[in-house]
Amino acid sequence: MPLSFHNVANVLVTLRRHAKAVQDNHLLTFESGTPVTDNAIEGDTFTQSELPITRSEVYTCTGGVDSEKLLQGTRRALYSSVAALGANALVEEQWSCTICTSKKRVKDSDDETFIVYVDYSAKATVSTQEDPQNPVHLEKAQRIPGLMTIQKRKTR
Repeated sequence: MPLSFHNVANVLVTLRRHAKAVQDNHLLTFESGTPVTDNAIEGDTFTQSELPITRSEVYTCTGGVDSEKLLQGTRRALYSSVAALGANALVEEQWSCTICTSKKRVKDSDDETFIVYVDYSAKATVSTQEDPQNPVHLEKAQRIPGLMTIQKRKTR
């Protein structure tokens, strides 16, 4: 594995995620796998160099966990930040998600509380094709049954 900014950032994000997960009761960890570009823009010629970008968020949820929605929210926030810089597509995307139970309960709730760590990385670029606006390999996302209520969302 060549030593690049993107690879070093991925290692640091992974280490941080695992350190946080140890503090809570770990339930599930799953990921998209190797970086991949969506089929809708894969054959496109990109007009600018690709800028590596990463976003890490922590969600506090009660009642259940719909990780697909959390991944979509994190990707949407990542896309919005690069759109402000002039990029219109994300390529070589990958994500990881860790779900933990929390020892603390949210006020006024009898439901179990979950802490969800979402790390999403990609490369921002300018494309002639429209960005599909969906996380890659969403079928790999797992969930905890129940009606999810997001109590808190913060960027790490």
